This record gives sequence, C-alpha cells and structure tokens, in this order.
Amino acid sequence: MSTGKRLAKRSIIGSRIAASWDDGKYYPGIIMGVSNGGIYTIKYDGGGSKEKKGTDLIGPAFKA
Repeated sequence: MSTGKRLAKRSIIGSRIAASWDDGKYYPGIIMGVSNGGIYTIKYDGGGSKEKKGTDLIGPAFKA
C-alpha cells in the first residue's frame, strides 16, 4: 500500500524546474528521479545531470 507522501514524490518526476548549477545560476531541466532522502536527480536542458536538494530547485512544487 502506497502512502500519500510517496505518491506525491513520484508525481513530480518529469516536472519542469530550474535547478542551480556549479556557477550558482539556475538552469531549466526535468526531474528524473527522487531518492528516499529527498535528493532529486535533475537532467538539464543544456546537457548533463546532477543530484540536488529541494532547496536548490525552483518550480511549482518547491518554495522559492
């Protein structure tokens, strides 16, 4: 049986967001996965991917 919390995390996979990069700027990308520890795998539009905390993301499901 799934919990509401787990379902909510799955529902954001594929969401478009902006995530910070090494230079401190934010770039567009897509959430590709979420770990149990709240770490998001981001695939950037410009290429490359990184694992980021929710505080490093900007989008509808994240506080600005």
